[in-house]
Amino acid sequence: MAETTLATAKKCPKCNNVGDLISKQPTEVPELTGYVFQCMNKVCPWFNTRWVVTADEDDKVPVRDIGHDPKRFPARAVITEEQRERMRTKFDDETT
Repeated sequence: MAETTLATAKKCPKCNNVGDLISKQPTEVPELTGYVFQCMNKVCPWFNTRWVVTADEDDKVPVRDIGHDPKRFPARAVITEEQRERMRTKFDDETT
């Protein structure tokens, strides 16, 4: 995946129109800023859908390096059988 710019990343992934900027916030990484865009094209399948873009001070979007395995996910938390049973009981109580 090649590096891209904020100008490219703020375009809707479906219709390629520039999305409206909904919010701009600093991230935990001091040199990066998080942007939320929303597609306002009424004929687009992503109308009213939002997407998040993270860019640096030069408006470059960093490439996320996930290695060679695109299906690599972080390890799930291990829970005990007792915790699982409590969650089941709580869920059953809330849905009945």
